[in-house]
Amino acid sequence: MTAMIVIAMLGQLKAGPTDAFTLNRRSIRAEFDFSFSVGKLDKSHLIQNRLWTESRFAKREIPHMKIAGHWDSDGRAEHTICGPADASGRIGPLEGKPGNVVEGEPAMEVLTDGEVSAFHKILEGDRSIEVIPSGGSLVSYGPFHWFLEDFPFMLQRIFPKTLDHTVKSATINGHKCEYETYYLGDPQSFYELTVCYDPDVNFLPRYIRALTFNATGPLPNQADVAEFFLVDAQRCKSGGFIPMTWNVAKYDIDAFTRRYPSYKTLDPIMPHQNNVTVYNFVGSNLRDKTSKSKLTEISENSLLGSKGGTVKLKDNPKSLSLDQIRARLGSKLTHPVNRVLPTLDYDEKTKTFSNPMWVRSKLFFACVLFGAILFGIFRLHRQRLAHHLPPALMLLGLALTCTGCSSRNPPVSKLSASFRASAYNCAA
Repeated sequence: MTAMIVIAMLGQLKAGPTDAFTLNRRSIRAEFDFSFSVGKLDKSHLIQNRLWTESRFAKREIPHMKIAGHWDSDGRAEHTICGPADASGRIGPLEGKPGNVVEGEPAMEVLTDGEVSAFHKILEGDRSIEVIPSGGSLVSYGPFHWFLEDFPFMLQRIFPKTLDHTVKSATINGHKCEYETYYLGDPQSFYELTVCYDPDVNFLPRYIRALTFNATGPLPNQADVAEFFLVDAQRCKSGGFIPMTWNVAKYDIDAFTRRYPSYKTLDPIMPHQNNVTVYNFVGSNLRDKTSKSKLTEISENSLLGSKGGTVKLKDNPKSLSLDQIRARLGSKLTHPVNRVLPTLDYDEKTKTFSNPMWVRSKLFFACVLFGAILFGIFRLHRQRLAHHLPPALMLLGLALTCTGCSSRNPPVSKLSASFRASAYNCAA
């Protein structure tokens, strides 16, 4: 897989830091546990640059936004389990004993390689595993979900592939980085995303700024800002760097054009309000991944479902890889297609076509002809029957031969086609 990505990168006319980021992500073969929380902080944390270094805060947390999870990658597929955390910091049930109930959506399990994704809720009584021939951001939490959406899937969703952007250099918190700026809109209403990639950690982003401004919106002249700060990245045995600890700060800036009349990309900015919303991600217990990534939270009597149909897991497997899921679903994984020859019956086992309507028409014609011959013979005198019977039988045999009933139709080869969705750039 790594070799294929390298070849694809070398074949591009404009390989950039995003391609290097993709290559790093595909080289990760590791697993770890993580926690994610959302809370409020005083803006002094931003002023003092503490979001670059602190991994945990004494912040006012939002209870239903405290998430626990597990993430692993085998270099091809990525596996995520995440859900609301209980008091112990583990994924808690939505129903249970008093004091152990957590708020929010039920836990989710996702397995994806960018081409096929399998996901389901981890909830008692829910036995449906949905499988779709695509990738994307199916969960909101994980090491690469910096704005509650997978990166760089977010780039592909928001910005056209043809959008021009240049690569420049900058020093971010003492690190020499290469950054790309994506821009949509005009000076009166725009969305600007600046991603600063650090070559020292295989082009993981060291810092990201997303800034939205609308001069005539419901809150005129206000800018909405989200900033990503990479605190710690660790290298796994396979060579890939993993963002193990990071923070995201979200805040507003009133009277943006008055406060920053000549604003340029990466200019220092600060929130006007005292409280700042902060996302805090912390990974722990990092270890190497030596086996395939699989779904592991499968209930008994579960079903694999896709738009082409469902398959019942009668053997109640404890785990399933994407290869196993593909094999079990077979042609049901893709959309059903109209047959090339819809009027023909076919045999799946022999993979040959037959045409029963054409055969029946031949038999009917032969029977009518045979009946006419018999009728003519019996109208003759019995004494002449012996004289005319042999020629009649010869005529019947000739008729059957001409209609083709004495021969077997040659089989028609079965036509088949398969389609494979192309992987999106790097969400797998």
